[in-house]
Amino acid sequence: MFAVRALIATISLSFVVSTAQARSLSASGPSPEQVAAAKVTSLRKEKQMSKGRRARLKRQAKRRRWRRRRGSGFNQLKTGPGIRIKNARRSWGTPLTVTALERLGKLYAQAFPGSQPITVHDISLQRGGKMAPHLSHRDGVDVDIRLKLRRHTPHYIPASPRTLDLERTWFQIRHLVDSCDVEVVFLDRRLQRAVYQYALSRGVSKEELAMIFQYAGGGGIVRHWDGHKDHLHVRFRRSNRNFAIVAAGNYCAAKQADEKLLTIAMARPWGGWPAP
Repeated sequence: MFAVRALIATISLSFVVSTAQARSLSASGPSPEQVAAAKVTSLRKEKQMSKGRRARLKRQAKRRRWRRRRGSGFNQLKTGPGIRIKNARRSWGTPLTVTALERLGKLYAQAFPGSQPITVHDISLQRGGKMAPHLSHRDGVDVDIRLKLRRHTPHYIPASPRTLDLERTWFQIRHLVDSCDVEVVFLDRRLQRAVYQYALSRGVSKEELAMIFQYAGGGGIVRHWDGHKDHLHVRFRRSNRNFAIVAAGNYCAAKQADEKLLTIAMARPWGGWPAP
């Protein structure tokens, strides 16, 4: 009898203790403010994760776009007549860019036989995209061409009006802009002035030079940009697209109109100009 009473007392005591512990736990639970703060923290974490996921998907889509270009849109410019490549890994460009440079090299080799070829440094990588240290050179249309100096050097050296080979530099600029494949050419303003005066001494009209050089006061295809004292930065137009630079479009439109009038005049027996 005594054992039964002791068992009942033990069970009652354990029940009381468990009830007291449960009450104390419920009393010490999180407050409504703490619950609200936890929800805000959880929402912030979810938002940050979604931003990171969106950025990751954006990078992946960009990589896929560049991969699609590989091998299908870019051609490699190789060392050939009048052209020397500095870095073959960086000599990939659009078909129009590569064709225009090859044509320029052949004309240069014919005009200056036995002289050092045109040195092409950077165009783009095979897949395109960012190429250090350049901000451009991503789409196969930007080309760095080392300036011709009176005394040949194997390295980039800033040119001055006295050291620049004006004849060869003007030859390159003239054929580039006459090809109507070029949007813009970046060259230091002081060097523009020297080439402009050289071309003027060779009989080129001021009106035509004003359409080519920014130095002459017009919009100009050849424009000033800091850091272009040792090379020409040539930007070719993209295939099957209109000119993004108005000056280039105006120059080529005027050139094509003059060629059309000249063709009509030569076709006439008396060589006269057509009536207005």
